[in-house]
Amino acid sequence: MFVALKESGERQVVDAGFAFIKKHAPLGLKIFVMASMAALILFSPALSAVFLSYDLTIPFGSVMTYLLVAAAVGRRNVVRAFANSCVPLGVAVSVYRLFVTLLGAETAVDLSASLPLLYSPLALGLFLSYALRIVEPVNLEQLPITPVWHTTLILTGATGVFTALFVMDGYPFTTLIRLDQVVVVALIFLACLAYNDKEKLPLNNVIARAGTMTCILTATFGVAIYAYYVDIGADDPSLVGPVLADLFALMLYGSITIMAVSVSDCCLGTDKEVRTRDWHLSEAYVFLTLIIFPPAGVLTLF
Repeated sequence: MFVALKESGERQVVDAGFAFIKKHAPLGLKIFVMASMAALILFSPALSAVFLSYDLTIPFGSVMTYLLVAAAVGRRNVVRAFANSCVPLGVAVSVYRLFVTLLGAETAVDLSASLPLLYSPLALGLFLSYALRIVEPVNLEQLPITPVWHTTLILTGATGVFTALFVMDGYPFTTLIRLDQVVVVALIFLACLAYNDKEKLPLNNVIARAGTMTCILTATFGVAIYAYYVDIGADDPSLVGPVLADLFALMLYGSITIMAVSVSDCCLGTDKEVRTRDWHLSEAYVFLTLIIFPPAGVLTLF
């Protein structure tokens, strides 16, 4: 009997050990993967030169600080809010840096030297989005839906941060903030609102959908518009400049809009919905930039 009790106790200990490993192994694996990726970025000369460059860290860090403060002041779940806004933040910073580069580039060499920043902010946003899921609470408190005025306030503040960075780079804010582009975004929002008659989604959902649709429409219609102006402006490249400014301004506005809603209503969508949104947002940006700024192919290099 004593032997049976001993064996039963040992079996319980083993079962408890396996249960502990099964419960905590995914967390440990996540921490190991993210720590390894962070170490790879820090200690790889090529990756650290891209991800830790001044042109990336200053705008990314400035807007990131604003988003964290806005989430804390609004009594949102800070980790969840920032995790949901990391990908649109990466797109917004990528578009912003590209916008500034196009204004300041005088030769093709100036432009090509900054092309690594086309995707590094987006890659950093994707990395942070997944890394923050490690420390995100499992059971989030369902907070009441944020008033639209609060979302509008966060949206205005985020736009203000990008405008301040733009002015600090030596350009007039009227180049970045343009009324005609704001009108286009407003019309897209009204279209999303008109098609909300069946779903009856909260207004913040409609605002987020309008931001996503702005980025997707910019990518799809933008390629057609860009191809048209490249064709008619073959002898006058200056015709293409304003077109690019319009395209990237629209995508910047769309991604900032998604950021604002992600912070104000951090629990607005499920993880699957957020991932789907981030995928479409990343896809739209990469599609547009690969058409306009394609890298040299392998056959060209060799």
